[in-house]
Amino acid sequence: MTALRLLACLAFATACTPSGEYLNPVVTVAPVPATARTEVLLIYANETAPAGAALANFELFLDWLQEADQADGGANEQLHELVRQFVDDRSRGPFHVDREQRALEQADLRAKFPTLRGVMMLSNRLANAGTLRLWDAQSNQWSTMPFAAPPIADPIRAGQPDGVTSTLRNFLDVAAQTFDPQQSAFVLLLESHGTAELVATPRLFVDAAKMGKARVLRIARGEEQYTEQRPGISKAEFYGALAEAGTQHGAFFSYVFTESCDSGAGVPERDRLPKNLGVLQTTSPNGTKSGTIRFPELLEKPTARPLSAAIQAQLAARTELHATWLTPLKVWLARWWAAVVAGVLLAVVGVWTVVERKQAK
Repeated sequence: MTALRLLACLAFATACTPSGEYLNPVVTVAPVPATARTEVLLIYANETAPAGAALANFELFLDWLQEADQADGGANEQLHELVRQFVDDRSRGPFHVDREQRALEQADLRAKFPTLRGVMMLSNRLANAGTLRLWDAQSNQWSTMPFAAPPIADPIRAGQPDGVTSTLRNFLDVAAQTFDPQQSAFVLLLESHGTAELVATPRLFVDAAKMGKARVLRIARGEEQYTEQRPGISKAEFYGALAEAGTQHGAFFSYVFTESCDSGAGVPERDRLPKNLGVLQTTSPNGTKSGTIRFPELLEKPTARPLSAAIQAQLAARTELHATWLTPLKVWLARWWAAVVAGVLLAVVGVWTVVERKQAK
């Protein structure tokens, strides 16, 4: 009962720490060239949507986790949370990518953003189908364009091609060959899982059958540490790909947003970033969320400013809103909930104390 009393007192004094704003301050590297009077939006999405052997592997892995979690009755918190994350990620990642694509394809982009020259979008599902989506302001039409993802030897990673550096390079090459980099700057949005070392990585990359069910469950329950290196696109490879697009094609990126966890870690110092980069937006160690840029809101009204400026304004406004009242509101709600929990715990302590005294008599 002493531990219960301490817990009740602690609940009054503390509350859940709100996650806070997860965007780092923007880094301005270089001015946009005067010749780049228009912009091209590039969306590169490494969403959780495995195909082929990768899909079979994902389903086998999740079946094992769910079976074990049900057998444990959810008693192992790490295993239970892992199941929740995998189930949620399988639907949430594709949902946000589809919502962006739908908002863009249903909007009158030429009227909304007169300085927008084009849009090119690649997701894992599009790459697996050997295509990408393209909008050209001149025709004001959307079309499906062939896209050849590079061959990947690992069948698990092959089903998630956007998590590989060579796919990103191919995508940037196609963009620079489709739209004249001398006339248009590129706005690059990368969406993926990430780590402090990797700007993009797949949710699941281990071969479940080779690892075996017993080891998979030991790692999932926290009984064994997984020490093998995680694959993906490193920070050095990502910024190297941007610099390479500048060297080979003269491409300039007016705005780059890496929407993946802790994408701000391991970023080179400002003077060592690619010189063909205008503004860089990264995320903090607090984590990130899918769908940070709200395209339906972004496309509501026509604007004369460039798309990159509109995106920055939206994120800046949300950051300011978060700082002015969202965080205090979260803190208040968290402390209110903590007080409720503490009240219940203290009530239990009181009842238990009365029962103990009666039994002592």
